[in-house]
Amino acid sequence: MASKAKTGLDYKNEGNNFLKSGNIKEAIECYSKAIELEPENSVFFANRAAAQLKINLFEEALEDANRSTELDPTYGKAYGRTGLALFNLKRYEESLEAYTKALDITPNSNVFQRQLNRVEKFVNITLPNIKEHIAELPTKNTNDAENLARELIRDLQQIANYDDPEWLETIGRIQAFMGRLCFARGAWTGTYENFEVALENLRASKTEQSVPLIANFLGDYLLVKTKLQKEVKPEEVDEALALSEAVFYGTSIRHAQTLEVIARVAKDGLQDFTKTALLLKTGLQICLNHPSDERGQHIMLNIDKALSDIFYKTRNLDESAKHQIRVINNPSCKAGDKAVAQFSVAVIYKLRGELAEAQAKLTPAIEFFESIKHENRTTGQIVPNHQLPRMVVLQAEIYISEERYDDAEVELEKAEGYATILGLDTMVQTIHIATERIKQARKGELKPELKFPSKPVIQHSSDEDESMELVDKFNSTNIHPDAGKDLPFKRTKLGTNCEFIGDGIEKLMMDGQNIHVGNTKGEN
Repeated sequence: MASKAKTGLDYKNEGNNFLKSGNIKEAIECYSKAIELEPENSVFFANRAAAQLKINLFEEALEDANRSTELDPTYGKAYGRTGLALFNLKRYEESLEAYTKALDITPNSNVFQRQLNRVEKFVNITLPNIKEHIAELPTKNTNDAENLARELIRDLQQIANYDDPEWLETIGRIQAFMGRLCFARGAWTGTYENFEVALENLRASKTEQSVPLIANFLGDYLLVKTKLQKEVKPEEVDEALALSEAVFYGTSIRHAQTLEVIARVAKDGLQDFTKTALLLKTGLQICLNHPSDERGQHIMLNIDKALSDIFYKTRNLDESAKHQIRVINNPSCKAGDKAVAQFSVAVIYKLRGELAEAQAKLTPAIEFFESIKHENRTTGQIVPNHQLPRMVVLQAEIYISEERYDDAEVELEKAEGYATILGLDTMVQTIHIATERIKQARKGELKPELKFPSKPVIQHSSDEDESMELVDKFNSTNIHPDAGKDLPFKRTKLGTNCEFIGDGIEKLMMDGQNIHVGNTKGEN
């Protein structure tokens, strides 16, 4: 007896079993055979669409689902599969229409309702909407800005199109902003990672606005690479300088900011001190040409500190002192920076044997830092400022030179107490050396020339890694432009249009109206 031929329903049932067991290709073959037998059956097309969706054959699934709804406009599942195929093809508005029809036919379907809700979110994810939210970033505090930026990046990834220059520029802009937030916190690894990806996307976009955006953070990207001890090549430095000059113009305050940042890279990354000095002097001259510019005053503060350090290390004490005095007289200099500069000048005067002048600078510096105390969050102990021990040691050095040994011992005992509380073991050793010198002096064994040593026990330094910058870490989590302006120290902060004052003057969130390549006036 001949076996009964399979019907379309038989193949459909076999396909369903294969689909349940995860044998997708076999399921598709069965549904195809069923369609051959009954090409007008909407269920067979809808089922094959379901199988195709399982293996990401979205175009094929959409074709079958559409055919199913043509054959039976009342088949809710077919509209649901149309919606899912369209969703995966990122055709969100069409997907929304399909799911709406599915719910009209089967209003009690929780599955379709959940999928509709999901699609509605994606319908609103468009580049124009995202750009509107970008404008909100500089108005928020750090945590809220970071959360919004991360959300926008997630949204952009949902509509990713690496062939779209506008998409590449938009995500690069937000990634650069994330890098800025990390920069403000001193989170160098996060800064580097965000800047690295931002740079890649902005370069790939090749849009007109990608150029000033890159110019805004390329120097700081190289600075962070230096801090992380990653290789910085001379051609990278040359690119950053050339780009800054082309975008911001060689006489602008913004270009002076780049020069100051790249000078740090040249010093610490390239070990090119000649280039460092040239960049700093050029930046200083630009700032001097804009004496009333507040941003220029901030930049000049950093440049004078750096030049003072260079001259000090080459023992050009007159020039070193001159630049520290410029720091003291700078209108943007906060009380804390002024006190550190006074200490630095006192060190130089002490080296030159000008003890009265050294004392005149040192006294107000010590008084200021004695007025600042902090609470150890772990122990609750009130601790002195970390600048105090070396300043008090210098006071003792002056007393030793004046042969006021009792006064020197009092100061060294005080300094040791400060250093011990702060856990500054190296400073404690320095204090012990000074104490031994007093003992030698009392015995008459201290050589006269050592009363004015060529190199003092406690040295001046303007290296930012040794806290000469005194960036306000405890207040760096707020990016409102007016926050912390009464603080005693210069600090890196964000202002209008995500602008960095001091260690970075940036306008990453600009729409492009303010900076244009080829603008003959440039930006100050």
